[in-house]
Amino acid sequence: MDDVAKELHKVSQGNYTVQMMVFEPAQRVLHLAYGSGKSATEQKVARLDLGVIFEKGFGQ
Repeated sequence: MDDVAKELHKVSQGNYTVQMMVFEPAQRVLHLAYGSGKSATEQKVARLDLGVIFEKGFGQ
């Protein structure tokens, strides 16, 4: 994830980059950063475990 985040930062559009997402389908994980005032690639990245959502469904 660190290497991918570094590469995404290289192509960042500064404060116009409002979100950054990296999806790891095999692990069912989404890495997400968002915000304003500076590039999303400079924000703290949250790790979201999507396995629970995929197993239960979105409406439960």
